[in-house]
Amino acid sequence: MLPSLVNSLGMSRKRTEIISPDAEEVERLLHATTDARDKERLIVARMAMSGQHTLAMMAQVSGRSRSTIQIWLERFRTGGVEGLLERTPSPGSMPSLGFEVQAQMAEKLAQGAWRSAREFRMWLEEAHHIKLSLAGCYYWLGKSERSSTNRWTAAIPGGRIRPKSMC
Repeated sequence: MLPSLVNSLGMSRKRTEIISPDAEEVERLLHATTDARDKERLIVARMAMSGQHTLAMMAQVSGRSRSTIQIWLERFRTGGVEGLLERTPSPGSMPSLGFEVQAQMAEKLAQGAWRSAREFRMWLEEAHHIKLSLAGCYYWLGKSERSSTNRWTAAIPGGRIRPKSMC
Protein backbone atom coordinates (compact mmCIF):
# COMPACT_ATOMS: atom_id res chain seq x y z
CA MET A 1 0.00 0.00 0.00
CA LEU A 2 1.29 3.45 -0.88
CA PRO A 3 1.81 5.99 1.91
CA SER A 4 -0.70 8.74 2.43
CA LEU A 5 -0.40 11.90 0.36
CA VAL A 6 -0.98 14.06 3.42
CA ASN A 7 2.03 15.12 5.49
CA SER A 8 2.05 15.75 9.25
CA LEU A 9 0.70 19.31 8.78
CA GLY A 10 -2.33 18.10 6.87
CA MET A 11 -1.10 19.54 3.58
CA SER A 12 -1.16 17.37 0.47
CA ARG A 13 2.12 16.77 -1.29
CA LYS A 14 2.63 17.51 -4.94
CA ARG A 15 2.98 14.54 -7.23
CA THR A 16 6.03 14.61 -9.43
CA GLU A 17 5.57 14.29 -13.17
CA ILE A 18 8.22 14.38 -15.84
CA ILE A 19 7.24 14.45 -19.47
CA SER A 20 10.02 12.82 -21.42
CA PRO A 21 10.48 11.51 -24.95
CA ASP A 22 12.66 8.79 -23.37
CA ALA A 23 9.75 6.77 -21.93
CA GLU A 24 10.22 3.86 -24.35
CA GLU A 25 13.97 3.90 -23.78
CA VAL A 26 13.45 3.79 -19.99
CA GLU A 27 11.16 0.76 -20.33
CA ARG A 28 13.53 -1.01 -22.72
CA LEU A 29 16.55 -0.44 -20.49
CA LEU A 30 14.61 -1.36 -17.36
CA HIS A 31 13.93 -4.81 -18.77
CA ALA A 32 17.36 -5.23 -20.36
CA THR A 33 19.70 -4.06 -17.60
CA THR A 34 21.14 -6.34 -14.95
CA ASP A 35 22.93 -3.54 -13.09
CA ALA A 36 21.04 -2.93 -9.81
CA ARG A 37 22.21 0.69 -9.62
CA ASP A 38 20.86 1.49 -13.07
CA LYS A 39 17.65 -0.44 -12.45
CA GLU A 40 16.74 1.53 -9.32
CA ARG A 41 17.30 4.83 -11.13
CA LEU A 42 15.21 3.69 -14.09
CA ILE A 43 12.38 2.62 -11.75
CA VAL A 44 12.38 6.09 -10.18
CA ALA A 45 12.36 7.71 -13.64
CA ARG A 46 9.39 5.53 -14.66
CA MET A 47 7.55 6.45 -11.46
CA ALA A 48 8.17 10.15 -12.13
CA MET A 49 6.96 9.87 -15.72
CA SER A 50 3.70 8.25 -14.54
CA GLY A 51 2.84 11.37 -12.51
CA GLN A 52 1.22 9.25 -9.79
CA HIS A 53 3.94 9.46 -7.14
CA THR A 54 5.41 12.07 -4.82
CA LEU A 55 9.12 12.42 -4.10
CA ALA A 56 8.47 10.84 -0.70
CA MET A 57 6.84 7.80 -2.31
CA MET A 58 9.70 7.36 -4.76
CA ALA A 59 12.21 7.72 -1.92
CA GLN A 60 10.39 5.11 0.16
CA VAL A 61 10.15 2.62 -2.72
CA SER A 62 13.81 3.03 -3.66
CA GLY A 63 15.12 3.19 -0.10
CA ARG A 64 16.86 6.49 -0.88
CA SER A 65 16.45 9.98 0.53
CA ARG A 66 14.21 12.57 -1.12
CA SER A 67 17.26 14.69 -1.91
CA THR A 68 18.84 11.77 -3.78
CA ILE A 69 15.63 11.29 -5.79
CA GLN A 70 15.64 15.01 -6.61
CA ILE A 71 19.23 14.78 -7.85
CA TRP A 72 18.39 11.76 -10.03
CA LEU A 73 15.31 13.44 -11.50
CA GLU A 74 17.23 16.63 -12.23
CA ARG A 75 19.85 14.59 -14.09
CA PHE A 76 17.05 12.85 -15.98
CA ARG A 77 15.40 16.18 -16.87
CA THR A 78 18.63 17.74 -18.14
CA GLY A 79 20.44 14.76 -19.66
CA GLY A 80 17.75 12.19 -20.35
CA VAL A 81 18.43 8.51 -19.75
CA GLU A 82 22.12 9.01 -20.49
CA GLY A 83 22.39 11.70 -17.81
CA LEU A 84 20.48 9.59 -15.30
CA LEU A 85 22.75 6.59 -15.74
CA GLU A 86 26.03 8.50 -16.07
CA ARG A 87 28.63 7.40 -13.54
CA THR A 88 30.93 9.98 -12.07
CA PRO A 89 34.19 9.07 -10.36
CA SER A 90 33.89 8.80 -6.62
CA PRO A 91 35.64 11.38 -4.48
CA GLY A 92 38.83 10.51 -2.69
CA SER A 93 42.52 10.42 -3.28
CA MET A 94 44.17 8.52 -6.07
CA PRO A 95 46.08 5.37 -5.12
CA SER A 96 49.79 5.94 -4.58
CA LEU A 97 50.58 3.17 -7.07
CA GLY A 98 49.03 3.51 -10.49
CA PHE A 99 47.65 0.55 -12.43
CA GLU A 100 50.81 0.18 -14.50
CA VAL A 101 53.02 0.08 -11.38
CA GLN A 102 50.63 -2.39 -9.75
CA ALA A 103 50.84 -4.65 -12.80
CA GLN A 104 54.64 -4.52 -12.74
CA MET A 105 54.59 -5.21 -9.01
CA ALA A 106 52.40 -8.31 -9.50
CA GLU A 107 54.72 -9.56 -12.24
CA LYS A 108 57.83 -9.04 -10.11
CA LEU A 109 56.18 -10.65 -7.09
CA ALA A 110 55.40 -13.71 -9.19
CA GLN A 111 59.10 -13.83 -10.13
CA GLY A 112 60.16 -13.46 -6.49
CA ALA A 113 62.07 -10.25 -7.21
CA TRP A 114 62.20 -8.99 -3.61
CA ARG A 115 63.17 -10.66 -0.37
CA SER A 116 62.05 -7.81 1.87
CA ALA A 117 59.72 -4.84 1.94
CA ARG A 118 62.80 -2.60 1.97
CA GLU A 119 63.90 -4.05 -1.38
CA PHE A 120 60.40 -3.41 -2.75
CA ARG A 121 60.58 0.13 -1.42
CA MET A 122 63.96 0.71 -3.11
CA TRP A 123 62.58 -0.61 -6.42
CA LEU A 124 59.65 1.83 -6.21
CA GLU A 125 62.01 4.75 -5.62
CA GLU A 126 64.53 3.78 -8.30
CA ALA A 127 62.19 2.58 -11.05
CA HIS A 128 59.18 4.82 -10.52
CA HIS A 129 60.34 7.69 -8.28
CA ILE A 130 57.64 6.79 -5.73
CA LYS A 131 58.48 7.22 -2.06
CA LEU A 132 56.41 5.09 0.31
CA SER A 133 56.80 4.44 3.99
CA LEU A 134 57.45 0.86 5.00
CA ALA A 135 53.87 0.70 6.25
CA GLY A 136 52.73 1.74 2.76
CA CYS A 137 54.92 -0.95 1.22
CA TYR A 138 53.42 -3.56 3.53
CA TYR A 139 49.96 -2.33 2.56
CA TRP A 140 50.59 -2.82 -1.14
CA LEU A 141 52.39 -6.10 -0.68
CA GLY A 142 49.57 -7.38 1.51
CA LYS A 143 47.05 -6.22 -1.08
CA SER A 144 48.81 -8.10 -3.85
CA GLU A 145 47.00 -10.88 -5.60
CA ARG A 146 49.26 -13.52 -4.19
CA SER A 147 47.67 -16.31 -2.19
CA SER A 148 46.74 -15.82 1.45
CA THR A 149 49.59 -18.11 2.44
CA ASN A 150 52.32 -15.85 1.11
CA ARG A 151 54.98 -14.42 3.38
CA TRP A 152 53.57 -10.88 3.22
CA THR A 153 50.31 -11.55 5.03
CA ALA A 154 51.36 -12.27 8.62
CA ALA A 155 49.48 -9.74 10.74
CA ILE A 156 51.22 -8.15 13.70
CA PRO A 157 49.63 -6.36 16.67
CA GLY A 158 48.19 -2.98 15.76
CA GLY A 159 46.79 -4.13 12.43
CA ARG A 160 49.98 -3.70 10.45
CA ILE A 161 51.25 -6.29 8.05
CA ARG A 162 54.80 -7.52 8.12
CA PRO A 163 56.42 -10.33 6.13
CA LYS A 164 56.69 -13.62 8.03
CA SER A 165 60.45 -13.71 7.44
CA MET A 166 60.74 -10.45 9.44
CA CYS A 167 58.48 -11.53 12.33
